[in-house]
Parts: sequence; structure tokens; C-alpha cells
Amino acid sequence: MLSPDFCFIHQVRAQEYLGNDRSGPHYGEARTLNCRMNPLKSAASHANGPGQSDLFTGEAWFPAGTRMSPGSLVEFEGQTYIVSECRPAYDWFGENYVRVKF
Repeated sequence: MLSPDFCFIHQVRAQEYLGNDRSGPHYGEARTLNCRMNPLKSAASHANGPGQSDLFTGEAWFPAGTRMSPGSLVEFEGQTYIVSECRPAYDWFGENYVRVKF
């Protein structure tokens, strides 16, 4: 059974990762998607050269059929997350939702 639309209460801006070349990474057109965000499962800080940098990890659940390749960007409430994994979740009736980890 597909997850109902009211489960996906957040909107994010997503850009598909298309690859790298000499000028750096390339991304597709930005699109708005509905999801359920859990943006901060854990966080850590580490020294990154002369400044301080934060590392965030989290996850989101998207409607069935959503796909994002690793390296894609997801922006939520001013924070940009990089997709590390995108996997569909199944139940007895087929694909139910898609879980994305950052």
C-alpha cells in the first residue's frame, strides 16, 4: 500500500547530480518535492583547514517512485544536504516509499 500524501508534510528543493568534469560537479534543474524530513539524526564538528565545518547526517522519506542518485543535493530550511543513499521500501503490495540518507 502506498504511503498517503499527508505523510509527506515537508517541501524540499532537490537537484539531481549529473557528474563531474574539469569545471566541477554538475546538477540538473531544481525541482520541488514533498517528503518527510528528519534532518538531524546526528551532527559533529571537525576542523577543516583554517575554519570550522559541521557534518550533518539525516534522512528523509519520499513518495514511491522518487529516485535520486548519490551526490544529489536536497535543500531544506536553508541547509543543503548531499544524498548518500536512496532506496525504495517495499511492503506486500509493492513500493511503499523511498528512504534517502544524507
